[in-house]
Amino acid sequence: MTQEILKTDTVERVRLITLNRPDSANAFNDALRAAATQALLEADQDDKIGAVVLTGAGRSFSAGIDLRELANITGSDIGKHSAAAGHGDSLGNSWQLLQVLETFSKPLIMAVNGSAVGLGTTMLGFADLVFASESARFKCPFTELGVGAEAASTWLLPQLMGWQNAMWLLLSSEWVDAAQAKELGLVFQVCAHDEFISQALAAAQAIASKDLAAAITIKQTMIAWRKLPIEQTLKREGTAFMELIAAKQTTQHD
Repeated sequence: MTQEILKTDTVERVRLITLNRPDSANAFNDALRAAATQALLEADQDDKIGAVVLTGAGRSFSAGIDLRELANITGSDIGKHSAAAGHGDSLGNSWQLLQVLETFSKPLIMAVNGSAVGLGTTMLGFADLVFASESARFKCPFTELGVGAEAASTWLLPQLMGWQNAMWLLLSSEWVDAAQAKELGLVFQVCAHDEFISQALAAAQAIASKDLAAAITIKQTMIAWRKLPIEQTLKREGTAFMELIAAKQTTQHD
């Protein structure tokens, strides 16, 4: 299953991880979250890997949380996930990917090949560099779906984009194109579609060819100050997300 829904390749000292559910727009179901979590952990622990590039197969980077799974959440699931989100030492499977992204020690580049929706956009806050195809588009449809934001985006995105830009992205449920995303600070570089992955890999190779211990130290020094706010935000967002799901289910059954 892991090989079917996620691909990994190694080019010199760079690990390329490709989300591979193109028929589902690379939406994160439990299986893909588990596979991505494992692939990131393995890359982080491999001394031969100096940087990681994460991208998507097909026309989408990721459609975010799989809405079919979201629709099947039960009352017991809500209690379980709310408890997991509220206790940093007891994360459920749904939150493990976010925990790994938060603690990932090596340079992490995300290469957005197409549409990035929900978690597909908010997870970019954990990237050290974001490359985007000129055809990439970004959307946080939380107010359309009646759910809360996730991936510590309510803290990370204002840091990246400024308060009002982050508010617009999180509240409007409107699309933002690649050029706008770069202007807003969400994206580092926009490339021609047939060049974006090669440029992302070239940047990763440039970093990975240098001293790994120094790169890890610099990254960890840069992100150390944000560790506590991110952990606190993940707990708040996880609890709020499940409370909104519970409220929607109560309304539907009334």
